Amino acid sequence: MAEGVRSSPFMRTDNRFPASDNYFSSGKNRVKKNSRSETTLFSIVDDDESMREAIESLVESLGFRAETFASTEEFVQCDHLGQIACLILDVHLPGMSGLELQRLLSFATYAFPIIFISGRGDDRMREYALKGGAVEFLYKPFTAEALLTAVHSALKR
Repeated sequence: MAEGVRSSPFMRTDNRFPASDNYFSSGKNRVKKNSRSETTLFSIVDDDESMREAIESLVESLGFRAETFASTEEFVQCDHLGQIACLILDVHLPGMSGLELQRLLSFATYAFPIIFISGRGDDRMREYALKGGAVEFLYKPFTAEALLTAVHSALKR
């Protein structure tokens, strides 16, 4: 595995998150680094530490800032929700679920895009999340390219 890239039991072994910026700067879903990217903040909420670290590594390799949380309760206590550009959110979490957090945020003044990830999702859950305004709903294991496509869509909003 490339140096600086953390493995995850949820990543496909054939297409793990690469450390190389070249991977992310080519192709149709290109995300260019610029002054905005260095100030763009992604929040990642997942109870699986290895998944949080893998996604954080990918986001940072794109030149964005990333912060991680192990639960939705931990996330809602952060004091800078208004600075978040995108939330990458697991569905199944201890305590409040990702879908419950999405619903709660819809009543608040925070309008950042949400990318859902789930290892146990079903089509009904996916439909509910997307109807609630989520940018994407990815099933674990997902590829770096799938997450990159979702990030690209989120940043267009």
